Amino acid sequence: MIRRALLLLALPAIAVAQVSRADSATFADLRADGNGVAALRTTIYVGFTGQRASDALKTVADQAQLNITFDPQLSELRTTLTIGAHARSAASALLEVAGESRLRVRVSREGQVVVAALPSAMPQAGGARDTTPPVTLPAVRTSAEGVERQEFHVKTGVGKVSLTARETRSAPVFVEPDVLRTVQMLPGIAARSDYSAGFNVRGGEGDQNLVLLDGYPIFSPFHMYGLFGTFIDPAVGRVNVYTGALPARFGGRLSSVLSVESANATTSGCRERRRCRSSRRTHRSAERSTTVKDPG
Repeated sequence: MIRRALLLLALPAIAVAQVSRADSATFADLRADGNGVAALRTTIYVGFTGQRASDALKTVADQAQLNITFDPQLSELRTTLTIGAHARSAASALLEVAGESRLRVRVSREGQVVVAALPSAMPQAGGARDTTPPVTLPAVRTSAEGVERQEFHVKTGVGKVSLTARETRSAPVFVEPDVLRTVQMLPGIAARSDYSAGFNVRGGEGDQNLVLLDGYPIFSPFHMYGLFGTFIDPAVGRVNVYTGALPARFGGRLSSVLSVESANATTSGCRERRRCRSSRRTHRSAERSTTVKDPG
């Protein structure tokens, strides 16, 4: 009897708890479509410039005939709004107010609207603008020594000057980029004349300069009667000029050595294809030569 009496006394409390949980489960975050509530789809034309969020909620409730519940002690309700007047649904108007004042709007199936503070971990309602100030990152500078600077520390290249293809193209040109006219601008080198691409090094004659292309001597590095050099600019990869202390491998000249290196070939794919075709032909010929005819 005592257990039955206690159970009868506990039933009302259990029923109240179940009703409260059911009520909380029926509330959902407000969407722009009004969550299926007809009153929230009512079109209103109103602005909230200079008004507080609490006054804006009351205005929307009056025009759309809504029952809105909120705590007047919330600090977010004292936010001053800057929303201009335009036509939209009551749900969109509530989302605009919530986005400006960091509020969360929830609605039940029966159309009951509840406004509460937005938790800090939740995003702003309605996809409002983020008011977090931008962070300016410090500048990051990266630098690296050039190949010429590294060679200067490692090798004792006295009297040697190395120029890359980019450096030769950046020099002032006469009609077109010219390796020989670029060399004329280096210290210790003088041009024969304003019209000639030839040069003299440290008082020596032009025939005392050794000109090489990939290690092969070029006996006449000029064309157009000495007006231009014979080197094709896109085919030049690097230029090394020795104006003193010539290495022993460069014999037969007294003034200087101009060693031009060709740019890397870009036809490796063609060479690979040719090699593949050649290997396939060799393989077919080997198969034909090893085929034995059946004596039957």
